[in-house]
Amino acid sequence: MRILKKIYFFVIFLISGFLINLTFQLDSHAFFCETDANGAILLSSEAVNGAQVVGDQKAPFKFINGKIGDLGSNFTDQCSAEPDEYKVTFYKVGLCTEDPYMASVNGNAGGNPTFTSCFDILNSPSGKTIIIKPDEENNDLLSGESLNLPIGSFNYFYAIVNNHLHVKHIQSFKTSVGGAADMWGNGDSQEGVRNICYTVAVVTTITGDHDDDTEGSDDEAYQTAHNVDVVDSGPSSNSQLKCTATMNDAVANVAFATEIIDHFGEDGDAAPDNWIDYNNMSDHSAGEIDTSEVSMAANMLQDDGTSLATTFINATRIGMYYSYTNPVVISELTTGFKINIGTSHGISLDSAQVIASGVEDVVQTWMAKVGVDPFTVQIQTREKRRRRGAWR
Repeated sequence: MRILKKIYFFVIFLISGFLINLTFQLDSHAFFCETDANGAILLSSEAVNGAQVVGDQKAPFKFINGKIGDLGSNFTDQCSAEPDEYKVTFYKVGLCTEDPYMASVNGNAGGNPTFTSCFDILNSPSGKTIIIKPDEENNDLLSGESLNLPIGSFNYFYAIVNNHLHVKHIQSFKTSVGGAADMWGNGDSQEGVRNICYTVAVVTTITGDHDDDTEGSDDEAYQTAHNVDVVDSGPSSNSQLKCTATMNDAVANVAFATEIIDHFGEDGDAAPDNWIDYNNMSDHSAGEIDTSEVSMAANMLQDDGTSLATTFINATRIGMYYSYTNPVVISELTTGFKINIGTSHGISLDSAQVIASGVEDVVQTWMAKVGVDPFTVQIQTREKRRRRGAWR
């Protein structure tokens, strides 16, 4: 199953009178699949027949702009999308003068993150849950509390969030000739025209299961510790999306699907891989927000938000660290502060196309999973001009 490597949703914290609010931005960028004018993902005639393949893997969708994906082809089995709602819990957010990410050195694992040079914008032990929707503002991260920003130059930003990420989404599918596509989802067992798929309240992990994990991290112990019922997503009744023929049905029944980011490694790893070293985010600019000079790293952390995870069970937080080529400068003239984050790539719609068992020529295009991706951040400040009453 797809492995998390980057984070793609954008939020904007606005400081006005020292309050932080979140705004959400839409953007159009690569990594999306071909759609019609209304945003329905298209399946070619070859895809409908199950003949659009890469090697021996069926890939029913096609990237726009000629992008070559993980399969080494323009054909793909997963599409990035803008989620209708993205729910995440923040524990700490801050600016730093020194790198809080203690990177691995010469192949040896580094240490716990260090925040001694950081200024906390948010520090909430119980967490602050935000539901982000496109084009909606006024998610107040600080719950109306005041904030005094320190004067200084900051090359780093960090965020500690819960590793249970939740999304709500409705997605339409059509054939390339404009007809309704026949999709399969949660609970489906018979053929039918179901061209609108929506998320349902199931929980998956990014690695799929824990059968081969470290001793003490088996499925039962994991699910008890995380207070969830984890399913193995795939072309079955465990799919994270349900499909229907009517938008009214989708709107009435759509619910939050949950993905637990338990580590950054591969299926079957014996212990959690909790390291993603700095990667440049230049491919993930959102609209007018330039992320070409932003790099991101990440750790899997324990409940305290400072200790590296050692098992899948105690991996409960994601630590995200952002490095800026041009530092964030806070001066006595600073009157506004924005943290730009964009959910345009906030989910991956993962398919699993199969030929129905015992039924010749019946191709089932299952919407098996909604992969949830964390986020990259760019910061903007606003300053008052020295001349009274003028703004930059």
